[in-house]
Amino acid sequence: MFWYRKFLGASELYRRYFQNGSSQIVRLEVQMSTPLVTLIVPCYNEVEGLPQLLSRLDTMRATVSMPRWEALFVNDGSQDGTGSVLNHTMDHHDWIRVVHHIKNRGLGAALRTGFQYAE
Repeated sequence: MFWYRKFLGASELYRRYFQNGSSQIVRLEVQMSTPLVTLIVPCYNEVEGLPQLLSRLDTMRATVSMPRWEALFVNDGSQDGTGSVLNHTMDHHDWIRVVHHIKNRGLGAALRTGFQYAE
């Protein structure tokens, strides 16, 4: 018999063994389903600076020994194509998420949105 238990963003896989009328429960593995750290990046008309930032984050992701982190970009109503670049990047990297504001709401609102959507 197998079952999962979720706690603090992780899933544990257990198996129950039956032997000689008694049972023993063994934890098989722990699968992390949510990131340990979420980097919130507010963006407003940043299409020119995004390639350099994304390249640095990609390098950092490959070299840092903490694999469970993500970048959450909050596009704060950009008018210059920032949203399209972020969407395209999100489609190719599983550690990037994007939230869009329809219109510019300011840095404080972008940060609050990031806190709301951070896992």
